[in-house]
Amino acid sequence: AHACNVEGSVAMAQLAKKVGVPFVLISTDAVFDGDQNTPYDETSTPTAKTVYGQTKALAEARCLALYDQTLVIRTTLFGQNLFHAQSTLATTILTSLREGRVFYGFTDATFCPVDVGSFWEAVLALLQVGARGIFHVVSSECVSKYDFAKRLAATFQLEVGLVKPRSVSEISLT
Repeated sequence: AHACNVEGSVAMAQLAKKVGVPFVLISTDAVFDGDQNTPYDETSTPTAKTVYGQTKALAEARCLALYDQTLVIRTTLFGQNLFHAQSTLATTILTSLREGRVFYGFTDATFCPVDVGSFWEAVLALLQVGARGIFHVVSSECVSKYDFAKRLAATFQLEVGLVKPRSVSEISLT
């Protein structure tokens, strides 16, 4: 995680600085632990609990310190990933349900997922106005991962009853 998220991002920021173009770092809402009772904003201090979130937060800090033309975008995307074999939350849910397997969705973990198309429109708009620093690009509606899974099941006409509630406290995320 460190090599990809931190070292890789820093190397790309160095290259962008060398050639004089803005650097866009796609980050994540996982830089926050989710324990705060109010919404996180761009000035909130990262409090990640997972290695993924911790390395993304470190990448943000290092790239911003390295190059003043860095644009950090924190997001939670949903949609098909055409460039990487790794599953997204949405594809994991859909695969599980299509195979008739139960999917456990967290009732106590909310997020504001944005579809890939809207996300890239926002990124382009930020670049066009010369935005730099940290920005959150998310949906205006936040949902629990449980409710998100139920909505996906209904949208794709899959068995909504296969989506079962679970609490984050029931598993280890580290």
